Amino acid sequence: IGSWEITIPEKRIHWSEITREILKVSDDFQPQAENPLGVFYPEEAIEKMNTRMHDCIQFGIPWDEVLQVTTISGELKWIRNIGSSEVVNGQCIRLFGSLQDIDTQKRTEISEMRVKADLKASEKRYSELFHLSPLPMWVYDFETLKFLDVNETALRTYGFSRSEFLKMSIMDIRPKSEIDKVQNVINETRKSGKSIYQGSFIHQKKNGQLMHVDLKSNTIIFKSKKAKLIVVNDISERIEYFHAIEKRNERLREIAWIQSHKVRAPLAKLMGLVNMLSSKTFEDAGVTKILDYIDSSANELDSVIREVTTKSEDVDRLMTNGKENFDN
Repeated sequence: IGSWEITIPEKRIHWSEITREILKVSDDFQPQAENPLGVFYPEEAIEKMNTRMHDCIQFGIPWDEVLQVTTISGELKWIRNIGSSEVVNGQCIRLFGSLQDIDTQKRTEISEMRVKADLKASEKRYSELFHLSPLPMWVYDFETLKFLDVNETALRTYGFSRSEFLKMSIMDIRPKSEIDKVQNVINETRKSGKSIYQGSFIHQKKNGQLMHVDLKSNTIIFKSKKAKLIVVNDISERIEYFHAIEKRNERLREIAWIQSHKVRAPLAKLMGLVNMLSSKTFEDAGVTKILDYIDSSANELDSVIREVTTKSEDVDRLMTNGKENFDN
């Protein structure tokens, strides 16, 4: 810490050796008595310091200011300037004080403030993305699996209140059949050290309804705790649509089998009977019997066609319902 003084009214200025070192001036440097601050203080700081010096001379008010100065070599440096007055018979005869180099401390402080500001801005962006997300999202404790935060979409989707969620763990929104699967995934991801995970699970709402979800997780630090950030996409309707496609394919396989086996048999019979009639090698008594066979085969074929038609309508209905659910 350096020292300085200005005698009044002579306006003699004295700087200690340390003050000269702080401002990077030589031993023979002599500041101007008329403007002792002009060389080192920026313009905005000169006005402030002139006011402080005036108040100290006139009213005895001391000062303690943190300012940025420019050394004689052009280096910007933060300093702390403390000043007081000596008064004799009601008159100020000198100003004196100290000059401290706080550049490292101040730059560290500014850096920390910037980090805090960036962190605050980041937290604000996280909060906006989190709470305004159209997809259910939550944060849970990496160790205890307890919910730490949950967004509005998750509250609406699962039917729990915020206070209910925060008393639960991630296992409480799973059916019993999923518990072992979830625990195995947790163990595997912890063992592998992977911070990002994606998979499909079954979740259970408050009303007991099950839903298929596609889940993405990422490891984060939340309020000084290691945690997992989860984003959930409900794929229940997509799964239902896929099931409808599977049922349609099964129906189509049945139709194909019917066409290749059941339809072909009565057609073959009809063709044989027609050939017999065309040959005219039988007696009249046999014609009636042949016609009965033709009638029976025709009825059989009609029944098969009806069955094919019914199954085709079932397929169309399944596809229509599945498509509507998928689109909605």
